[in-house]
Amino acid sequence: MRAGVGFGDLPGCIVSGSTIYGSVLCPNVRVHSFCRVDQCILMPGVRVGRHARIRHAIVDRDVLIPAAQSLATTWKRIGGAIP
Repeated sequence: MRAGVGFGDLPGCIVSGSTIYGSVLCPNVRVHSFCRVDQCILMPGVRVGRHARIRHAIVDRDVLIPAAQSLATTWKRIGGAIP
């Protein structure tokens, strides 16, 4: 039996045998087996394929992250005047 582990906000989502850490999942998000989602925001309707890894990302609504895909970004703080 697989169990999902969530450390964040997971209202109305399905997490199947994956790890969610420090992330916000909007309603109707599905994270398939063996995934890891770290410090992300997943908008409504996002589907994450098996074995995917997502880190520091904001994923727009109704996006499909393919199986075994690895997405990692670096958060950047933008400040000061815009030229």
